[in-house]
Amino acid sequence: GVMRVLGVLAQNIKGHPFEDAFLHTLVTLLIAMKEEFENEDFCTSVFDEFFFTCINVENMNRHLMRLLWWIHTKLPPARISTLLKVAEPTTSGSGDAASNMYDALREKMMAHQAMDPHQENINTF
Repeated sequence: GVMRVLGVLAQNIKGHPFEDAFLHTLVTLLIAMKEEFENEDFCTSVFDEFFFTCINVENMNRHLMRLLWWIHTKLPPARISTLLKVAEPTTSGSGDAASNMYDALREKMMAHQAMDPHQENINTF
């Protein structure tokens, strides 16, 4: 259900930014589905087919970071580095709040990685 809907939404609404209220509700729903992020197909639908298609909109980046904050421990190790690169705020247009949020997210993910030796090293970019 959710995987199919996200792909259709991203394709049909391209160029029209999503409202914060919608993204907040969607991210809250996805956080509740935390265990699903262990599945690569679910990650592909959520990140590749939905978030990455609209990532150039600032509010999308903010909501992606919020989602990562809560679900990063369930992500396949190969996804973490890519997601951090995509979530990093651009130098133009992003304020200190976005940069501070990104720094806190990166630190949290690195701390979790230090506790879990099976995680791929995220310091490599």
